[in-house]
Amino acid sequence: MDNATSQPADAGNAGADTGALDTNQAAAVLANLLGDDGNIEAKQPKQEPPAREDGQEPPKPAEEGANPDEQAAADEEKFTVNIDGTDVELTKSELINGYKAQKSSTQKFEAAAALRKEAEQVAEKARAERQQAAQGLQQAQSVLTAQLQEQNRIDWDALLEQDPIEYQKQKHLYDKRQAALQDIQIRGQQLAAQEHHERLKSYVQTVQTEQQELLAKLPEWKDAAKKSAEEKLIAEELLSRGFEPERVYGKTNPDGTPDLSAPGITDHKIILLARDAMLYRQMMSKAKAAAQKVSNLPQRTVTPDAAPVSIDKRGQQFQQLKKSGSPRDAVGLMANFV
Repeated sequence: MDNATSQPADAGNAGADTGALDTNQAAAVLANLLGDDGNIEAKQPKQEPPAREDGQEPPKPAEEGANPDEQAAADEEKFTVNIDGTDVELTKSELINGYKAQKSSTQKFEAAAALRKEAEQVAEKARAERQQAAQGLQQAQSVLTAQLQEQNRIDWDALLEQDPIEYQKQKHLYDKRQAALQDIQIRGQQLAAQEHHERLKSYVQTVQTEQQELLAKLPEWKDAAKKSAEEKLIAEELLSRGFEPERVYGKTNPDGTPDLSAPGITDHKIILLARDAMLYRQMMSKAKAAAQKVSNLPQRTVTPDAAPVSIDKRGQQFQQLKKSGSPRDAVGLMANFV
């Protein structure tokens, strides 16, 4: 080792003179070229593994410096899986990891669905309890209102002179019923406000869900300018077909919140249908304009191998095809273009 570190230059010269290096001199030259500190042990040349008695080739050792994980992945059992119509080769570990990931995602999705269902059940139960409480308040209000109307028929001045004690009793009962009626009205307003808040919250969630569905079907609407332009055309299409403005645009309350009695069109399926109708009308309008241009062209004949056909006749056939939609008319028109 000392010779290898102390005389790298001499070793190199010796190799240049004699054309052969011993083990220590070769190690010294290699250390000098690689810029190492020279502490390189002499390595014995690799020896081929002995042949097996059964005549098969012995297993090849892993290459020096190879990643053990990559080597293991290369030797791992592989399977061919068809994914969306394409055959993909996956290792056993990839299949296991993919199954674990899918199972984890499925469990999370099922847990989220269970939470949503539980929340919906709680909300439905609360809504039913509010409705029951509101009905009870309405019944109590009707009874108290009838009782107060009956007491209003009392001649209070006469009752005070004739029977002061009964006057005090009826007056106390009247005041008590008035207070109860006011309390019922306040509680009814609170229930109505709570119901409106829950309906508004549900409406907002529904709109968000419908918007997500709409963007999934119309990714081009992620462009706000294009979305706004097409929404305007869709609204015009619906209005032209007899939809009321409140049905299309919806109404708002004085405080700016949506009026849930007329929320406008939020269902993404209806919007998609209206958009298709709008695009179809645009297409037909362009087709009519093109047909009009054809019909306005001057008459002239074309003399191909077959009999001459006037452009005016083609325009007439095109108009006939638009009216009938008959395959026979379509074939006749195409024959005049061949």
